[in-house]
Amino acid sequence: MFGITVDFWIVSVVKDAEKKEIKIHLKYLAKHFKKDDKEYKLDDHSPEREWQHLSWFEYRCYLACSLPRYISEDGTPKVIDVNVAGKSYTHLFAAKVIVALQKMRVQSAVSSLFQTSAYIVRRDDGRRCRIRHSSKRRGR
Repeated sequence: MFGITVDFWIVSVVKDAEKKEIKIHLKYLAKHFKKDDKEYKLDDHSPEREWQHLSWFEYRCYLACSLPRYISEDGTPKVIDVNVAGKSYTHLFAAKVIVALQKMRVQSAVSSLFQTSAYIVRRDDGRRCRIRHSSKRRGR
C-alpha cells in the first residue's frame, strides 16, 4: 500500500481533522545500510522529512520519517537511499499523477484532484511536467 520496504516500521498514524491530513510516521529499523554490496553502520538521523502519498478519501496523506545517515568511504555523512520516494512525494503518488495528466492534460485539474500544489504538477520549463520529468530521469 505504501511501497515501503521491510526495513521500515509504521510508528504512528496521526489524523488532523482540521487540516484534513493524515501523517504516517515511519522508523527505519535496520542497524546497517547496504549499498553496492557494502554494508555501512548507521551513524545518526537527519531531520524529519515528509513525502506526499495518495490521498485517503478527503484526507491528504503524508509519509514522514527521520532518515538515518551513514559515514561513506570518504568520511562524509550520507542519508540512506529511499526507494519509495522522490523529493517531496512518493513514486506511487507520482505514477498516479502521470496517468491523470496523460488522460486530462490540465495541470490545475490534476493538482486539485490529487490535493497537491500546482508546483508539484506544473510544467518546469513550459514543456515538461515536474513529476513526469523526474520519472523519466529514473527510467520509468
